[in-house]
Amino acid sequence: MSSTTSSILNTLGLGAPDPASYTNASTMATQQTQAVSSLQATVSSANVALNFATTAGVSSSVLTKLQSVVSQGKTLLSQAATMPAAKLEAARAKLESNAIASQFAAVQDQYDTTLKNLKKEIPIIQARVTEIHQDKSTSAGLVSEYDSLLKDISGSIALLVASPPVFIPPSKSLTSGSSGSEVAYVIPSTPTADDYQERLDVLDGKKEQEEGNGYTMSRMWRMFKYWVSTYLYPAFVYLLAFSAAILGGIIISNAYVETEKGFVGNRLFYFIYGALGFPISIIYACFKTPFWVAGLFPATPRVKPATQTGGAGLTVTGMQDILLGIQVPTPGQTASAAAAAAATASAAAAATAAAAASHEIFIESEVKQADGTLKSHILPPASAFDIFTFVLVDKTKTPKYQKDGQTRLWYISLIYAALISSYAVTNDLIPTLTLPVV
Repeated sequence: MSSTTSSILNTLGLGAPDPASYTNASTMATQQTQAVSSLQATVSSANVALNFATTAGVSSSVLTKLQSVVSQGKTLLSQAATMPAAKLEAARAKLESNAIASQFAAVQDQYDTTLKNLKKEIPIIQARVTEIHQDKSTSAGLVSEYDSLLKDISGSIALLVASPPVFIPPSKSLTSGSSGSEVAYVIPSTPTADDYQERLDVLDGKKEQEEGNGYTMSRMWRMFKYWVSTYLYPAFVYLLAFSAAILGGIIISNAYVETEKGFVGNRLFYFIYGALGFPISIIYACFKTPFWVAGLFPATPRVKPATQTGGAGLTVTGMQDILLGIQVPTPGQTASAAAAAAATASAAAAATAAAAASHEIFIESEVKQADGTLKSHILPPASAFDIFTFVLVDKTKTPKYQKDGQTRLWYISLIYAALISSYAVTNDLIPTLTLPVV
């Protein structure tokens, strides 16, 4: 009877709770609490790493990764109350793995930046120490301080080179625990490049005191080098980059002027395209130089001037009369012949005017007479400021001035390629294998 009553009460939901069910619920609640606690620790650790990376000045790409981890962690925390413990723990473990990878990327970035800056600073100190040794008026104590500075920065570089960061994947115990993300590697504590530069400035100040008042050749030379490195060199770099971009636009727009002769918008696109990718554009011109048919940008076709003075002081009108070989009437011609020549010249002038009005694009070609002498070709721009007009070039009979322009563009491209390459090498823009400084 008792069992029957208990069964009825359980059916109605009024029976006593099952001890096993209570234990399962308690376990799940504990697991949920542990998962939330571990997630909070992971987010907190990632947030600390983000603050460190921000103050350390790491690259924007690394900061973006850490910001993404922190944002994902906060979103996961807001959803934790509604997620099963197992699913929450799996999401937390994945987040922690990303956090550890991002923290290591921040450490790696800081390491690379520190080492790079020190390697840039040491030639400056080495050059100054060499000058001090050559200056026999420097006291022995000050020479010793300069030598100590060089030794210290060399030691810092050697320490960093000997202790590169090594990524160790997180263990299972780490991903399932509640300690949050951890980074085992710590960059060796070394002074920064700015610290060493400050020490160098202090020593230079002491050297100034030793030299006394007035100007000496060493002081003037040092001030000149400082002015060049601080003001002139950066201005030169900016000017080089700007002019190289313009040159890249000139090269590509001239290279595609024949293909895109119908629409100025396409030529403008190639000018911008060449300017943005100027290192590649300039290298391209070193191997396949286009004709320099437009000084700056091929905006409109170039046409022959309406009139041109002939050899006998007579006027030859239009371009067609030259290309078609029409002769100017001479004093010995009959009146009818002169009239016919004048009528033909007038028609040629009208054709030239129509061509100019319609912006007809002529193909530039050298025309020679029977004796082999040059008869005519389209004239180069009448003014140095005419840099937005262009003509197409007959590659089989190229006018000499067009060949000369192509050669000049090739020489300019070679010069810019050499300048850009030297800048890239000296500023470590091109990866190179270097020996550690000891």
